[in-house]
Amino acid sequence: VAGSACAAPRERGWLCAALATAVLGDVLLALPDWPLSFVGGLGAFLLTHLCYCAIFLRWRARPHGWRVAALIALWIAAPGFYAAFFPHLGELAAPVAVYMLVLCAMASLALAARTHGPLVALGSLIFVGSDTLIGVGRFLGGFPGIDYLIWGLYALAQVTIVAGVFRETIARDADRRFPVARTGLPSR
Repeated sequence: VAGSACAAPRERGWLCAALATAVLGDVLLALPDWPLSFVGGLGAFLLTHLCYCAIFLRWRARPHGWRVAALIALWIAAPGFYAAFFPHLGELAAPVAVYMLVLCAMASLALAARTHGPLVALGSLIFVGSDTLIGVGRFLGGFPGIDYLIWGLYALAQVTIVAGVFRETIARDADRRFPVARTGLPSR
């Protein structure tokens, strides 16, 4: 429902698909007695991240400032976590590697997106944090309260990304329709 309120048709389609596949992922991960629950949830969330990639790719730009530092930290931390998870992955080594690459690609595109604010970038990093904690809980034993932290971060990530996409599509529409208000000069 939230995605359908997005003003831009292209982003609305990808946002609805992202949120629908995330719901599917939530349902699949909530079925711990089903042997394919984790892999199915992983696949559904991989589709979620690909949908977000489709939105953010259109907004790509050269990152600057804190976004560069976040990109560097992301691409240093991700292999480190994968290395920590690896001894416990077994048959999940390849699916988790692919998932982590797509997750990091999504966050990278969000960090490199030219947006009117930081919401999309921050939401993507929060999503990375939530998913990293899922790995910590599943493969490294976790810690008390980790599930609450995962859900809290996940909800915050989704709300922040959706709010960022809404804000961006509204701002881009205003820039397109009223270029004088944005720059003070007529558009060419």
